[in-house]
Amino acid sequence: SYFNVVTESVFNIPSSVIHHSEKSFRPFYYYQFPIFVASFNHVQLLKEEYGFDTFDDVIDHSYDFDTNPKTRLEKVVSEINRINSNKEFFIDFYKKNKHRFYKNREIYEKSGIDSKIRDFNFFWNLL
Repeated sequence: SYFNVVTESVFNIPSSVIHHSEKSFRPFYYYQFPIFVASFNHVQLLKEEYGFDTFDDVIDHSYDFDTNPKTRLEKVVSEINRINSNKEFFIDFYKKNKHRFYKNREIYEKSGIDSKIRDFNFFWNLL
């Protein structure tokens, strides 16, 4: 799949809580465009904290700045519909910009996220 619509565990709690689970990193690992159904400022923090390319030049992540969960979800759905209406554009863009997807995978692999997630899951399962 070219896209990964990530539905995070945290969506409608106060905007000061941003939770990046393993789900948020999958699109970067699997060379996919990311769309996030997540808390306010989720995408921005992925860019700032890890340096991921979220393809803002072709994906409208403005939903990320909406503090109202209902309107944020409506904006996500609207963006998914817009993308679905322009499939050929995104397929062509993907083919011409594979280096950007490879770079995201490289960021993922160098960040140590995978081992942190495994450690967290191990201790969570113990509880």
